[in-house]
Amino acid sequence: MKHFFRTTAGKIILFVTSLLSVCVLLGCIIGAALFWEYGFYETSEAAQFSDRVMYDVVNDWLDMYNYGRYEEENGVRLYKPEGNLVLEVRDAEGNTIAKTLPSGELEDRSFTYTVELRNASNADHPIWSPSMITGDNTFRIYSIYYSDLPDETVVEQTINVNFLKGFPKTDRYMFTNKIVGLGFRLRYAIYGIGIFMGLLALVAFIMLMCVSGKRPEDEKIHHGLLGGMPFDIMSVGMFLIVLFYCMMGDAWFWNGVEETVLVIILLPAMIALFMGYCMSFATRLKEHSIIRKSFIVIVLRWIWKVIKGMPAAWRWLVLIAADCFVNFGLMAMVYHDDDIAILFLFLKTLVLIGLAVFHAAKNKALERGAEAISRGNLEYQVDTSGMVAEQRRTGEYLNTIAKGMSIAVEQRTKSERMKTELITNVSHDIKTPLTSIINYAGLIAKEECNNEKHAEYCEVLTRQSEKLKRLIENLVEASKAATGNLEVHLAPCDAGVFLTQASGEYDDKLAEANLTLVVKQPEENLRIMADGRHMWRVFDNLMNNICKYSVPGTRVYLTLERDRNMAQFLFKNTSKEILDISEEELMERFVRGDSSRNTEGNGLGLSIAKSLAQLQKGWLRIETDGDLFKAILRFPIVEEEPQTAAQMQEMTTADGNAPEVIG
Repeated sequence: MKHFFRTTAGKIILFVTSLLSVCVLLGCIIGAALFWEYGFYETSEAAQFSDRVMYDVVNDWLDMYNYGRYEEENGVRLYKPEGNLVLEVRDAEGNTIAKTLPSGELEDRSFTYTVELRNASNADHPIWSPSMITGDNTFRIYSIYYSDLPDETVVEQTINVNFLKGFPKTDRYMFTNKIVGLGFRLRYAIYGIGIFMGLLALVAFIMLMCVSGKRPEDEKIHHGLLGGMPFDIMSVGMFLIVLFYCMMGDAWFWNGVEETVLVIILLPAMIALFMGYCMSFATRLKEHSIIRKSFIVIVLRWIWKVIKGMPAAWRWLVLIAADCFVNFGLMAMVYHDDDIAILFLFLKTLVLIGLAVFHAAKNKALERGAEAISRGNLEYQVDTSGMVAEQRRTGEYLNTIAKGMSIAVEQRTKSERMKTELITNVSHDIKTPLTSIINYAGLIAKEECNNEKHAEYCEVLTRQSEKLKRLIENLVEASKAATGNLEVHLAPCDAGVFLTQASGEYDDKLAEANLTLVVKQPEENLRIMADGRHMWRVFDNLMNNICKYSVPGTRVYLTLERDRNMAQFLFKNTSKEILDISEEELMERFVRGDSSRNTEGNGLGLSIAKSLAQLQKGWLRIETDGDLFKAILRFPIVEEEPQTAAQMQEMTTADGNAPEVIG
């Protein structure tokens, strides 16, 4: 059944059923209103019939009285009846002055009317017209006054009315009798008929709305002939048609029989047109396109698209121009109604304030997003919902930047972790055979051999094996320092102690390299938070590089100074090799200032020093200027009571001796 009503035939059946039911329902409503208006529930059928025909009877009598042919007998006019009407007329004294000759048996019921006739003509043959009509069995009185007619003559007559039995002749009295009889038979049944038709119309209409836009073969929405028309245009057209019909009905309904019939005939057409409008509404409602595809929304969307494509400055100019036009309109309204103008001005101000607050809130959201990303929160996402074009693009850029940085950081971290794991695993695998090589080299050196080169070869093998062992240990340490896997115990330290210790520890090496050390430090004690063991390793690597790569016969400067709230160590020397690589490359692993790689070392010293400085909340930077090499080591200053030199020395080396120089 559901699929049947989705077919064209099923929809036609529902449509016609709804239309006929609505028409009958309207007829019942109009009929009930007429029954109440004409008193069908208060009077008898005879009284209703008498009231309906009273004016017609008087008019028929006056036509006979003024213009009809008659025969006179004993002063009484005798008329031949042409229809079902039979009457007898008496004057004010009760004398019969006229009557019709019946041509058959009469009805059992009869009526009596009293009429006042006025004659306003000066002709020899008077023309009479009624001024008042009353009836014994009626509840209405017809009163007609001609106050502007001169020399009125008034007579009073009584009309006894009867009709041929069964109304055998076709005239208006027969139709009136049938209509009144039908009305009395339907005056109570009309409510039941109306309720039934109303329910039938409601059910059929609901079913018609449910199947509108649907077909039995699928669940898609299918539009009708006017499916492409915007709904607001259709609504305006429907409103104009209904308005025209109402105006036409008001002007024509009581203008004549033809006009009244035309208005009544057009009513079902108007109902059918409205039902088609409702079907289109139901179809669009299922598709959720009533507002989305309306003409106003299409125009506004086009205007918004044009405004959206404008630069921000032009959009602000458009907004200001629109505000100016609104202000001009409000100024014009002041002359008509200043209260409404003030109300509109207040509402406009609220709207502008709301837009400004909304715009500021979205800008604040962008600012919070930029701040979060700048602080390293790469998972932060800016909510771009409700933002205008530039704000949305900026928010999307920030989200893209955060996502890209997060991916880059994740990839770099993964790469560093893989490199570190590779170095650690390879170093561990190398240590085992290397230890065997060193041990067996020692055993071979102890064996007696007549070959003179035997001892020399064993010494080279042992030396290079030890060098390889230190390289592997440095690799492991560099990996741990870069990944933060070293234990760090920060404590307040006197920065000047490190200069004193470096000067003492490297006095012999500097002298051997023919270098002169110049130490400078302030009179005040600068205290920093550092791990003594790792801090000495930083100094050890930097001083070792100075000894290996400085030009003999030059000065080496080791300086401590205060730079605001930072303690700054400066290491300066003159390189004996050309520094043709950047400072960033010097800090990388396995990069050496000696490109020919003729000197000792493996290029890990600066990388380890940098990683150890970062683990202690400090930083190391390299600067080169020609042959001048400068290492800058900075740590935050802490304001605490200084510790004794002995305590600092104890913190610097756990066993009282400086660690082995690496790199």
